Amino acid sequence: MLEKNQKPNIPQIVVVGTGFHRQVSGQADSPLSSWSALLQKVNEKSRSKISHVSSIDSVMQWERMAIDLAYKKSIMASKAEQFLKIKVCKVLNSKSRELIQSKKYENNILCESLSNSPIHLISLNFDSLAYEQLKPECKFVVDRNNKILKKSKKESISVSKTRLLYDRFICKSTSNLSTVWHPHGHVGRPESLVLGMRDYGFLPPSYFYAFNQFKAWENEVAGNLQGNDKYRKLISELALFDEKSWSSKITHPADNWVTRFMLYPLTFIGVGLSQVEIGMRWLLVQRSRNFARMSKKGRNKNMPLVKFFGDKDPRIHGVEFKCSKTKRDYDQLWENALSH
Repeated sequence: MLEKNQKPNIPQIVVVGTGFHRQVSGQADSPLSSWSALLQKVNEKSRSKISHVSSIDSVMQWERMAIDLAYKKSIMASKAEQFLKIKVCKVLNSKSRELIQSKKYENNILCESLSNSPIHLISLNFDSLAYEQLKPECKFVVDRNNKILKKSKKESISVSKTRLLYDRFICKSTSNLSTVWHPHGHVGRPESLVLGMRDYGFLPPSYFYAFNQFKAWENEVAGNLQGNDKYRKLISELALFDEKSWSSKITHPADNWVTRFMLYPLTFIGVGLSQVEIGMRWLLVQRSRNFARMSKKGRNKNMPLVKFFGDKDPRIHGVEFKCSKTKRDYDQLWENALSH
């Protein structure tokens, strides 16, 4: 337990999207830099090409691809979607290999940050390019016999969505231990990818489930504490837990990415956060509401900020928009975003 005036080593949370690949590779039209470009490439490689697929937004683009393929092959849409997700992974793996060979990702600013400071990276990308050179250890921590899995099934949360909450990659270095989460899935598990409206629609229930686990843990740890004292207690317990050697065992139902998302300083960089992201938008609102009972002085001094570095203001209460469309120096933008 920390002394009254002692501060824990609080990790930072960084949420990244396809803007990371645009910034590092300098390619705006690569399948890694744009969901629309990715789906167009998958469509080109498909034997059952769909015409005019690029004329609609990427989420509905995916739905059209899955449904049209289902009609053409006379199979269920879910089967067609599985087939297309495997294609997506093949395209991403191929493009990732090309970029690894180009060595553009060897000294990227995000990888350096993961190496030098404790970060929980929430990657909305499906690949591992951001941290490939750190040789992360992949941990699929929810197995068939895990109590967490059994508990989530009672809440009608699927195995795949439960794993997205708890599975993680660990980036080890001599001085640091950073953790990477993929709430939208990873190429290592094609079925986990979140691409279409159906996928996004199934995400919120798992977020509600994880949030409820967080609230139960909050009550267990903080008891009757309120406001600033409550936050101090929670952040101390969680930060101390994350400073310890990482274990493959889940010690508590709240040991997922949502709990960190609710408490740690949070930065979005290279993320669009469109309206279809109702689950993450809901979490941001809940986070803001959770801090509402802190005193004004406490909020100004202690409350971890939510900074959003991007071209478009997400317009969510409690989220501080940090740049505009006129900002050109993206290297400086990323340096600002990743600094403590």
